[in-house]
Amino acid sequence: MPPFRSVAGDIAFGLASEETHKTKIAGFVGCDLTKDNNRYAPFDYYNNDKTIYCELKTRRIAHDRYPTCLISESKVLKAQADPTKTYYFFWAYSDGLF
Repeated sequence: MPPFRSVAGDIAFGLASEETHKTKIAGFVGCDLTKDNNRYAPFDYYNNDKTIYCELKTRRIAHDRYPTCLISESKVLKAQADPTKTYYFFWAYSDGLF
C-alpha cells in the first residue's frame, strides 16, 4: 500500500514538477513561458503576449499504468472557447513528460 499523502504534500509535489518541467515545455512550444503563480489560475504557464497557455498535470505513476488520463472539463472548455490562442496539455509521469 502506498504511503499516506497529504493535500499539502501533493500540492508541493505538483509545484516542484512545474518548476522542473518549465524549460522542457518551453522548448516544446518554442517560446519563453511565465509560470502563473496564482493558485487558482486555469493554466500553469503562458507566453509573453498571452497567446499560448500550457497546463501540466503531474502523476506518481508510469504513463501506461491506466488506459486514460483526465483533465478537468473547465480547462478544455476554456481552451475551446478561444480559437485565437493555443493551448497545450502536458502530463509528467514517473517515466517521462507526455
